[in-house]
Amino acid sequence: MPPPEPARAARRTDGALAVLLAAPALSGVELLLAWAERWFHAPAYFAAVSGLTLAPALAVALLAVLVGLSAPVALPLWAGVCLSFRFGAWPGVAAALAAALALRPRAARGLAPVPLGLAAAAALACAGLKCGSFAEHLGRKDDPLLEAVGLVLLLGGTLGLLAQGLARVPARLALLRPLVALAPAVLVALQPRLERGDGEHRLPPKGYSASAPRASGEPRPSVFLLVLDTVRADHLPAYGHARMTTPELERLRRERPNAVVFPNAFANGTWTVPSHASLFTGQWPSAHGAHFALDGSVRLGFGLRPELPTLAERLHAGGYATLAGYGNHWLRSVVGLSRGFERYLRAPDKDELPFVGEALRQRFLPGLLWEAAKGCARADEVNATLLSLVRPWSQGPNPLFVFANYVDAHGPYAPPAPFRGRFAPTSLKERSEHLDLAHAPQRRAELEARYDEEILALDHALGQLFAELERLDLLRSAWIFVTSDHGEAFGEHGVLEHGTTVHNEVARVPLLVFPPDGTTLPATDAPVSLVDVAATIAAIGGVELPGPGRDLRALESAGTHVTAIEFYGDPVKAQHLGALAKRPARSVAVGRHKLIAYADAFQLFDLENDPGELVDLAPALPHLVEHLKAFLPEFGVPTIRSDGEALSPEALDELRGLGYVGELD
Repeated sequence: MPPPEPARAARRTDGALAVLLAAPALSGVELLLAWAERWFHAPAYFAAVSGLTLAPALAVALLAVLVGLSAPVALPLWAGVCLSFRFGAWPGVAAALAAALALRPRAARGLAPVPLGLAAAAALACAGLKCGSFAEHLGRKDDPLLEAVGLVLLLGGTLGLLAQGLARVPARLALLRPLVALAPAVLVALQPRLERGDGEHRLPPKGYSASAPRASGEPRPSVFLLVLDTVRADHLPAYGHARMTTPELERLRRERPNAVVFPNAFANGTWTVPSHASLFTGQWPSAHGAHFALDGSVRLGFGLRPELPTLAERLHAGGYATLAGYGNHWLRSVVGLSRGFERYLRAPDKDELPFVGEALRQRFLPGLLWEAAKGCARADEVNATLLSLVRPWSQGPNPLFVFANYVDAHGPYAPPAPFRGRFAPTSLKERSEHLDLAHAPQRRAELEARYDEEILALDHALGQLFAELERLDLLRSAWIFVTSDHGEAFGEHGVLEHGTTVHNEVARVPLLVFPPDGTTLPATDAPVSLVDVAATIAAIGGVELPGPGRDLRALESAGTHVTAIEFYGDPVKAQHLGALAKRPARSVAVGRHKLIAYADAFQLFDLENDPGELVDLAPALPHLVEHLKAFLPEFGVPTIRSDGEALSPEALDELRGLGYVGELD
């Protein structure tokens, strides 16, 4: 006998109501997760993703009303649609079938649509957040098949258990059913904050004192070391770039007549870790050990040699307050980089929200509020972190050594409004991307424009930092070093991005130095590098830092000065970024010439007449090649970390977001 008409109507209403309750509940779990992870997105991003999350629910609810779908049918359908957008069609279909089995009529009998919809949202959240952990616990991390199996089991199992548990809640306690339904999702979303303790993004140096010794003797100036991650020299107007990418730096140059631009500054490594390690120790990569192995066998697990003193350690012992705020995830992932810093804080980042709304945004409106695709802290967050450290110390007796790392110019390129579109047209259909050899020339040119727009946005934040330092009466009395850890290739010499070559597009970096008022710094066209920056800061602070670097304040009388660059090869990058990435290379720049040494070949370039390194002079000048070969550093071996610590899955995911994929496995 068919059910009476009111029962059929209630069934239709219940199915639609359950789905329409599940969608905002899922958005609520996302908001909790973002709060736990400290993803401080703009409210507009949360609103947009929540609205897109509601779209599949509206479609399924309409279908439920038209066709007469009950809640145990409508909810699995909604879950399958959501997971299909997020993980692919067949995992979504399989998960929907698992959810339908879990909510078979007998299991869901007597349950109101409210707790049932909330239970479906909780199960979907648990499955989406933890399916990767399922494969990882089985020793098959990033295995798509096992992740899909985990998705199906987690969704069906969680939903079935919740339905059974809710059915056993006494009728007199029915008001507790919504809380019971959402409890698993709340616990999963809050797990990062519960594990983090005080929630501070901090990596304190082990066994280190909580405050600097009181400064003694003659007062010494504070020093600010600002690293503009991934910014190549020739994309700044100070180095001849046609686009005005750094108006704030140019303004500061005009206001500070003693500012010096070093036209031939080089990084000693070609990607984040070896270059920062050279900057922090004053040593070539072969000496400090924080690099990959030549055969590609070491992708993680390296760090600074423990016996090497760091710049921060020496300055701290000399009475400086040593403070660091940074955005690049690598800087918290390598042992030793934090040594000597009293405060070493990673700025809170902004990762993508994990559920269906973000998946829909990426598929249909990838250019809408695309800053979330960056996956790391923007310059304003780094500024906020840095200034939270500087302000308490600014009136104290100790001079400051302040390090900052800004990762805005790193791929994927996603310049924020109002800078996006400044140098090339854009649209809501444009995706935030890393460079790839598969890109057409036009798309590569667009991405280069986005890169310049990222630099422009970063420069704007630097202007805000300078304004606050001026207010704190620090700007004109301190040394300010503005440099980078490496550049970015856009097809020169057949390679893209960085960590791929020692040619100038990657190795040549900006170096702008702003001495305190009344202090002069000699200018030089000679090649200099990050180890010279480290040596100069050590000398300013009145401490010694062993290494090949030279004090830039006395470089004119230093005679022949050697600048070395080391690249240990990265075959993982060759497929998408260029074959040259397979070839380890060493390079030295002495005077106007630069020698590049591969295992089987040498190349020689005249940087004064050929800064693009297009004409190889090695065949014509073999005597000069032989002379410069004596200055080449020997390749070293990586220093393997021995403290037993391992990177967390979250840290690995963050590095993958910056484009480091294969080397992390």
